[in-house]
Amino acid sequence: MVIEIESRDKKIELSGSLTIIEEFLDKKKKEGKSKSLIRNYRYDILDFCQNTGIQNVENILIEDLEDYIETMRSRKCSGSTINRRISAIKSFVKYMIGIKRRLLRRKKRSGKDFGPQIEKLRNLIEEYEDISNFERVKAIKKEKLPFRINELKQILEASKELENNRYSTLSLRNYLLLKFSAVGTGARNTAVRKLKKQDLDCNYCSKNCENCIPTVRLLRKGKTEENQEERGKIRVRIEKQFCKELYNYIHHKTHISDIVFPSRKSGELSIPSMNRILYKVLNQTGIKKEGRTFHSLRHTFITEGIKNGTPYGHMARQVDHEGKLGITGKYEHMEAKDLDIRFIKL
Repeated sequence: MVIEIESRDKKIELSGSLTIIEEFLDKKKKEGKSKSLIRNYRYDILDFCQNTGIQNVENILIEDLEDYIETMRSRKCSGSTINRRISAIKSFVKYMIGIKRRLLRRKKRSGKDFGPQIEKLRNLIEEYEDISNFERVKAIKKEKLPFRINELKQILEASKELENNRYSTLSLRNYLLLKFSAVGTGARNTAVRKLKKQDLDCNYCSKNCENCIPTVRLLRKGKTEENQEERGKIRVRIEKQFCKELYNYIHHKTHISDIVFPSRKSGELSIPSMNRILYKVLNQTGIKKEGRTFHSLRHTFITEGIKNGTPYGHMARQVDHEGKLGITGKYEHMEAKDLDIRFIKL
């Protein structure tokens, strides 16, 4: 019997495989897994079958998984996407191992001569175990090239002039959004989009700018769990002149959100939205993307700051990069105001 399943406009033909897939998904549902996880499991397993030509998932081989990974690589899937799909397939295979082991025990206990069938089951279980022990693949990271100073100047000037007819305040938000990472702090994308007014010194500014060394609290990498954000923040320096611009921005009567760089609905911007803001400016200026994303602004801050004479250890502390720069936490105890950061001068 051939069963046809529609998977995101792709027709997949499976011979007798639908039942075991549905049983697996039903088990996950009873375990309390979320609807989105179950939906993703279904898509990932069916996508695997569609791209490997498997009609009976019980005959899966480790070579099929290796071929599927190469297919995903050719489709330019990210490392996280590939590992997510591998995880779904491994979870399904572990479910099938349990079924086959129970069947193997029954045949052994029956007392009947099931020699060839028992050997076949053992071989199948061994193949499944090889798949379940398959290691995660390493992501192929694309280098995010920094911008040159003259390009950065063009980007910031164009972002101020690129007006939106429906939302007049967006050009200023976009300008400060881009400048915050490239000139102001070197912050990561998630730290920028989740930044709140309460994290800024200028939110409580006494206007004593002459003697002030402004700082800001930024979310550290991997600290986005619910109710854990405040515990996962680090205080770093922020460029003084930019801090003044930010002060006027967040204290303007039109800025009503607790988020410093809010979306049109006053929520958090998504990273794709941040990339679109940058790409729109790049199209306006004629600057080539060349593999650059919003994250390239952070690379620009680090590159130019070190070229200006910022000590490596201080830069590592500023951008929360101790491990990658080989720093063992020596500068962790330093306060943000002690950091000798040579900011970009435009």
